[in-house]
Amino acid sequence: MCHCGQVVLGMSPCVSSDDAARDRLRRRAAFLSEMAEAKALLERVSPRRARRARANQLHRMLTYRHC
Repeated sequence: MCHCGQVVLGMSPCVSSDDAARDRLRRRAAFLSEMAEAKALLERVSPRRARRARANQLHRMLTYRHC
């Protein structure tokens, strides 16, 4: 239970909202960093697929540019 009397699931007792927000941002930053690293690894491992994916993304962006 927290100091206000509520039980917060998935968090240790009495964790303030600032600490929870800071922890969430830290985990988000770590996730985004790992995702960027995984994308870079995929581009190195399969350059042809990565090149095709970039071309497809560019085509999608150009297709809906007028919207």
